[in-house]
Amino acid sequence: MTQIFTFLFVLISAVSFSQHREMAEALRKKQVNKALEIGQKLLQSDKDSFETNFLFAKAFNDQADFKNAAFYSEKAQSLAKEDWQKSWIFVEAMQTSFGLGNVAEAKAHYDKARQVPGTKNSENELKFWGILFGFDDLYDDWKIVETENVIFHFPPAIPEEKI
Repeated sequence: MTQIFTFLFVLISAVSFSQHREMAEALRKKQVNKALEIGQKLLQSDKDSFETNFLFAKAFNDQADFKNAAFYSEKAQSLAKEDWQKSWIFVEAMQTSFGLGNVAEAKAHYDKARQVPGTKNSENELKFWGILFGFDDLYDDWKIVETENVIFHFPPAIPEEKI
């Protein structure tokens, strides 16, 4: 009897793993709708999976549907146990918050991600988005001018009167 349960557990785990890979591959190919379809099946079997919720946050960010991304981002943050998971979800949460116009919250996620040792890829992703959003240390001595919809960064070499 225990052999049957063990076999079923291994089988379900293998199927779930392959579906996560399939969902991630669809996102890499920019097939967001396909990824969301696969994700719906995963949610039916395990709604408390970090990977599934993280991939949903990523998919909705890719569609600029930041409201839905926020839901899955928060869920994935609550499920993240390992540092690499926290690193990746903080990077996604940063994008979500920035997309919603919550720049201070996005910066807070950026700062959290910097404090967590992540993977080489998550650190590269953090660097990319940090530079894009103006959070990187590169901008520490730059002049920042905010308008209603745009934040401008001017390097120190540009004189104040030209800004």
